[in-house]
Amino acid sequence: MTGASVPNAPVPTAPVTEDELHAFIDGQLPAAREDAVRAYLAANPQEAARVETYIAQRAALRVAFAEPPGDRLPPKLQLSRIAAEAARRQRRFTPWQMAAAVALAIGLGGAGGWYIGQPETPSRNARAASVLVKQAVASYAVYGEDQAHPVEFTAVELPGLVPYLSQRLGRPVEVPSLDAVGFRLLGGRIVPTEYGSPALLLVYANQADDRIGLLLRPMAPELRWSVHRVAATNGVAGDCWIGGGMGYAVVGPEKAGDLGRVTQQVLKADTTAD
Repeated sequence: MTGASVPNAPVPTAPVTEDELHAFIDGQLPAAREDAVRAYLAANPQEAARVETYIAQRAALRVAFAEPPGDRLPPKLQLSRIAAEAARRQRRFTPWQMAAAVALAIGLGGAGGWYIGQPETPSRNARAASVLVKQAVASYAVYGEDQAHPVEFTAVELPGLVPYLSQRLGRPVEVPSLDAVGFRLLGGRIVPTEYGSPALLLVYANQADDRIGLLLRPMAPELRWSVHRVAATNGVAGDCWIGGGMGYAVVGPEKAGDLGRVTQQVLKADTTAD
């Protein structure tokens, strides 16, 4: 019959909008639209990668400006509760979402954790060093200790990739050898910063398969930070420094041996360090 409705006809799904993607990133998307957005991201890998970058950026910025340990905030404003709620909302964790969660947990740790102790109003250099270290330990926690796939390009491939990596980071990249201190290069991978720009994580291992991570992150050319030892948290320690437009962080388990010797070996290839 003309004009009659078709029984059980499927209801067209409204197109996913940019506002809905941002609501998804912020954890504010209505439950009725979650399936549609997840299906859209599954069918659009580039959009999915963009959303993952924004999620990582949002979480890393929380870390960078986290309240100092000991501050008393209302429960609804505490980062631990925000992180827990965000984790519950995200059903599928990507590696960088996991890294952000690790970084948040470290940022919320007690005194003597990864945040380098600074005056009440830290300098721009100190803030940059703090963000550098937090990214290094988050990347190390996700990739450095991964026994199956810690790197995306191997030590054999790396020499031919140096021009490409230098172009990606916008800085000359040198891959130091740590053979003299007992660590062989496994390889590396590009990791995102909180601004969506690339950084480089190099992974090394000794004969006991203890892993060391070396993060190289582009920084503003005017930033300077001499070599500082970062206090250990959960058995992980390291050093960081900034110079020549690049930030460096060596991180690894305390049991891996003298991390200071590793840092000195890296410094031999870095003429920007103080």
